Amino acid sequence: MKLVGLVSTCSNLRGLILYTQ
Repeated sequence: MKLVGLVSTCSNLRGLILYTQ
């Protein structure tokens, strides 16, 4: 489902931002 992919992408982006900060 697209919703699941969207949530996964958001989660990955948030993790990446937290990792870089």
